[in-house]
Amino acid sequence: MNDMHALANKIDTRALNLSEDLTRKFVFELRKFCDLVNSQKRKIRSHSADSIARFEAKSVDQKNRIVEDFLAFAQPFQEHAVEKDLFKSEPELLKKIMFSLGAMIDSQAYYEITDGDIIEIYNADFKQVFRNLEFMYVCSYTLMDLLAHEPFELYERSQQINTYIFEAAGQLLNRGFNLSPISLEHIPKHLIREKFSEENLTSLVELKRAYPLYKWPRTIYGWLVIQRGESVKEPPKDVVFM
Repeated sequence: MNDMHALANKIDTRALNLSEDLTRKFVFELRKFCDLVNSQKRKIRSHSADSIARFEAKSVDQKNRIVEDFLAFAQPFQEHAVEKDLFKSEPELLKKIMFSLGAMIDSQAYYEITDGDIIEIYNADFKQVFRNLEFMYVCSYTLMDLLAHEPFELYERSQQINTYIFEAAGQLLNRGFNLSPISLEHIPKHLIREKFSEENLTSLVELKRAYPLYKWPRTIYGWLVIQRGESVKEPPKDVVFM
């Protein structure tokens, strides 16, 4: 079956036996998800021989966590895949993600997001729990690698920029209940470089705004970052930080 409804079948976690040939089953589910996304004239790669080798080198506990993270990431896409506009509307997708996470965000975020924006969500432990499809269009990593590694393992970025980002996150996470966003426009445009991808792409990043996320009853969950990014072959002369 190749129609949208077949592609949109929800992953049956009971059928994903994590103790038996986990890698093969994980690759199968990654392919199914990428088929779904790519059927909407998108293009992301599920895995490569190298990404499989890196995944297989991890412990059983790490593999289980990676697969669980993937199921959580894929669920909103698969449950609402028949809503074709979901893949064209980042605000509508974000609403589904918020529902899936059981989190609340200032509704202003839904109106601020524009086409081409890259959206990332981190929990209070700075673990990335979501990145939108736009993120994947400015990198050469496979989806498997993105799921199996934390951002600091995937990218090189200026320590000074990292300091700015951690300071902003601390401001959001420690200020008490307050849904209003903070601007990140004081953080200079900067470059990030892929550490071990096949193409070792360098991207120019411009951070825009960050929103705190809460769970009931007003417990901080994490934060959402809105940014712009593009792959570059030659670093712009006016970008100071690497």
